[in-house]
Amino acid sequence: MNNYEPAEIVPGETIEWRKSLADYSPADGWALTYYFRNASGTGFDAAGTADGGSWEVSQVVPVTVAAGRIDWEAWVKKGSEERRADKGTATVTASLKAVAADGAFDGRTQAERDLDAVRQALVPATSAAVQEYEIAGVGSSRRLRYFSKEELLALETRLAQRVNKERRAARHKQGASYFKNIY
Repeated sequence: MNNYEPAEIVPGETIEWRKSLADYSPADGWALTYYFRNASGTGFDAAGTADGGSWEVSQVVPVTVAAGRIDWEAWVKKGSEERRADKGTATVTASLKAVAADGAFDGRTQAERDLDAVRQALVPATSAAVQEYEIAGVGSSRRLRYFSKEELLALETRLAQRVNKERRAARHKQGASYFKNIY
């Protein structure tokens, strides 16, 4: 069991961690509750179970929780006294378990989708300027007009750097080196 809150959450999975707070011990009568909330209104709560001088938190994440950023706060309560003890964020990652075998799934990050859209806009760009292109994301889309080819190339470079940074961080999280050896 981890001694920290999860950084990544998958709907349908059980998340577990241990929490110790020096100023608010369950032995002194404090109760711990986590509140997870996101922009789509599909949050959930998780209560800690006292275990000596700390709490164990175990919660099945509802399958209805939307992918994206989710903020959390840890609150302690003793009688009528309540205090926010900690706060942070996590990322809710869509689960393939919730997608039918014949259903569509796009596991790319927003940066990867944007990079692909910019590269698609560059393909037909035979003139010095692209008249119009659209980046369609999950729940939103952006329409851009009159970008020069140079501006699109600069945007492609920035997005490629962001995608590479995300991929390095994902490799590092899985135990690999942050940087890839090239021979």
